[in-house]
Amino acid sequence: MKIYILFILFLINISFALQIKSNFPLPQNNIKEFYTNEKNKEILIKALKNTGSFEQINLKENKLILKRKYLIRKIHLKGNKSFWKKELIGIAGIYEGQYISDKEIYPVLLKLRQFYINNGFFDVNIKMKTSFKNNGDINIHIHINEGKRKYIKNVKFISDIILSKEEEKKYKKILNLENKPLNFPLIEKSFRNLTSYLQKKGYFDTYIYLHSIYIQKKEKSLAIVNIIHGTHYKIKFIGNNSFSEKIFKKLHTFTEDGVNLYSIEKFASKIKEFYKKNGFLDADVDFLTEENISKKETLIKIFIYEGKPYKVNNIRVSSDTNIPKNVDKFLKSFKGRIYKKAEIEDRLRKLISYYRKNGYINSYYVIKDKKVKNSFVDLYIEIYKGKIYLLSKVKFEGYTFKNTIDTPITYKPEIIIRKKLEYEKYLKSLGYFNSKVELKVKTKIYKNKVKVSVIYITYLGKRYKNATPFIYGTWKLKPKAISWILDKGEGFDKDNYDNELNTLYTSYLFKFLNPTLILDKKNKKVIKAISVVEEKRGNIQGSIAYNSVEKLKGSVSLALKNLFNYGFEINSYVELSQININYRVSAGYRLLPKKFQSFIGAYSSYQYHRYYDLLNSGFDINISRNANKWVIQRLKIDFSNNKIKPSNYFYKKYTFLFSLSDDHRNNKIYPTSGYYFRGSTGYITGDVVYPFVDLSFRYYYKIPFTEKSIFTQRTYFGAKFKSLEKLPLSERYFIGGIFTVRGFAYEEVSNYGNGGNSFIILNNELRFPILSKYSLYGFTFIDLGNVYGNKKTLEKFYLRKTTGFGLMVPTPAGSFMFGISTILDRKQDEDKYRIEFSISSIF
Repeated sequence: MKIYILFILFLINISFALQIKSNFPLPQNNIKEFYTNEKNKEILIKALKNTGSFEQINLKENKLILKRKYLIRKIHLKGNKSFWKKELIGIAGIYEGQYISDKEIYPVLLKLRQFYINNGFFDVNIKMKTSFKNNGDINIHIHINEGKRKYIKNVKFISDIILSKEEEKKYKKILNLENKPLNFPLIEKSFRNLTSYLQKKGYFDTYIYLHSIYIQKKEKSLAIVNIIHGTHYKIKFIGNNSFSEKIFKKLHTFTEDGVNLYSIEKFASKIKEFYKKNGFLDADVDFLTEENISKKETLIKIFIYEGKPYKVNNIRVSSDTNIPKNVDKFLKSFKGRIYKKAEIEDRLRKLISYYRKNGYINSYYVIKDKKVKNSFVDLYIEIYKGKIYLLSKVKFEGYTFKNTIDTPITYKPEIIIRKKLEYEKYLKSLGYFNSKVELKVKTKIYKNKVKVSVIYITYLGKRYKNATPFIYGTWKLKPKAISWILDKGEGFDKDNYDNELNTLYTSYLFKFLNPTLILDKKNKKVIKAISVVEEKRGNIQGSIAYNSVEKLKGSVSLALKNLFNYGFEINSYVELSQININYRVSAGYRLLPKKFQSFIGAYSSYQYHRYYDLLNSGFDINISRNANKWVIQRLKIDFSNNKIKPSNYFYKKYTFLFSLSDDHRNNKIYPTSGYYFRGSTGYITGDVVYPFVDLSFRYYYKIPFTEKSIFTQRTYFGAKFKSLEKLPLSERYFIGGIFTVRGFAYEEVSNYGNGGNSFIILNNELRFPILSKYSLYGFTFIDLGNVYGNKKTLEKFYLRKTTGFGLMVPTPAGSFMFGISTILDRKQDEDKYRIEFSISSIF
């Protein structure tokens, strides 16, 4: 009987389960799990649409009918000689792993052909062949016969006016097209330059276009440029005796608005206003246009009646406060001088702006002028400062925010409103998507001040929870491996969500990651919809090099990713030379539950140092976790056999290390604010036993009133709690070089070659843009640092000092750095200066 009941329940479950029918196989996904848990048709359809994988989606009565697009498995592109394959694929708007429909395939050919023609390849012949498979996969074969690129040999003009030889020569110089590759975007830019030139000459209606291209011998071409100058406008000012025409010509808007009755009236009005603000209170401006149709010329006559400039007879300044002496002196200095209202207003605006910034938010000024006899005016200036507004209290109702405003301070409405928006954004980041914050402002007036209290009234609403995530797109990786990373059930938190995405990005398993947040407003849930395109699963690289020490050497690296359906990864590196064999093999996972990563590896390496060489081999276990989007925690267990050359001193050691990094830089390439902290502590045992600690902290400070000039300082300290004599040479500290103390050679700061059991480094650097458009920056620095052999020398805190300057180009792949440095406390046999160059991460 029990078996019968279970069988009935099984049939009922099947009948109500989601059935999926698709024209082509779907990648791995959790569509059924998502629909079973959430039972929301609209959200499911929305999530499926966001993948960009389907032409049609129909969901009726637990039946999901899908029409999937073709999947681009491989793009074969041949024949491209002038442009990189990646560039052309980007122009075409396709990539391997993309879902594409028939109507989206057709424009690919057109985009590529247009791109080539725009760049002067008129004879380009592009053929595209698509091969379809029954499972919906498509391979795209593109063959390009570029032909030869065309160059512009000569430029000739068709013009509505006769051009002199000098004018043609001038036009050609501005266009700068002759003997250049035929490039349509470049041609359009050159036309804009010539248009600007002609408009300055009074041809405000100018229109320039490419009439035709004639292909001549040897890939040279003739460009025919049609220039419609239109009417030539001349502006004549009559009656302006006090000001230059150049000032007035800057006031017209004929270039933007064209020449018409409205724009001429606007021009005349601006001139009149200019005169009045400079003391000509009786000034008047009129205009007249004279057209010469046969010559295609229009003369715009501006008639100016200046009148006499008014001088200030008396000035009376009234205020509810003692105005600054410099302002009072400035205003009274106009007595007997020409009445320049613009200068007075400019000074008073600055004064009122200063008052308002300091809490006098109702301050204002009024200027009244009254004409008196003999072209004089009496001025009446009122300056009202008012009462100071002080923010005395900030209260919260409904929710208490930690990031509040310290009181009492000057009341500034813009700060209050900015805080309101900041609070609303913060609440939404915690999952309160329906929350709102309202402001209530109360004032209490005293004799000389107004106290303001602000109440932020918060209506939280219900916090949205994390729903079952929607995962789509993997062919090898199980959706569960992605689901492990994503929080479920708990309240949504944007910082956690950012950390989840960062963990997925840095797994290097995906070529593309398309995350979307979908709100289920009815059930107060957040759906994390993740659609992905997997990266290639294997990568092999090799290199051959030669140096004077190792002679000829070669290296091969192999990476195998996304194995066993759960993102298992194997990395190996082998380097062979005539002296030694270096290798490292590691295996592990980057996508473990709770954002953990774990790898186990074996290695052998030969390290070159200034006072010794080290041959070490062993194995290690590395476990790391992204605690949040800033902090990474690491645990490392290492066992190694070590041999110091040339003494052949051998020792074994076991390392237990915990480290933590906190990266709050605002930009990883060229940070201008924030900080970076890295610290580690651990214990070493075996043939040598000691605990140790290493701490590094760097901050970045943007210099005020500059674009990208920053001051940055790093403090770096390390200590091994063991007497120097009991530490093998390879366990001691040596510093010096471009990444520690510049000006010294690598590991040159060495306590006379003995090394130290502690060290201190202080890097101080000023960075500034030289050509920020090309990411070229300069820097100047002062570095301090030293190693210490015992506690007494550490307490003396003697630091070696260096300084220098250089250039750097920060890029996503690392920073190119070139520097010249010198030692400030140089000793005998130490270099006067060093020239250093490196390609590495910015430090």
